[in-house]
Amino acid sequence: MIVLFLVAGVLTSGGQGGVVNVYAGAVFLSVLGALGGAFAALTASGLLAWVAAVSERHRGFSVIVLLLVASCCR
Repeated sequence: MIVLFLVAGVLTSGGQGGVVNVYAGAVFLSVLGALGGAFAALTASGLLAWVAAVSERHRGFSVIVLLLVASCCR
């Protein structure tokens, strides 16, 4: 919670982010709140637990997929 207040203060204080885009702090905090809400909804629905169970069951396939994605994205 303290980190959010620090980020909001820095981004909305008129520093470099405020000069380029005066709404940078508000947009950042809105996106952060939306991501937090989405993560909470996925956790409450049980989807994250299901994905964890499936990836644990198929660990070898998961490692191969992760390696392929990592090698393609660099």
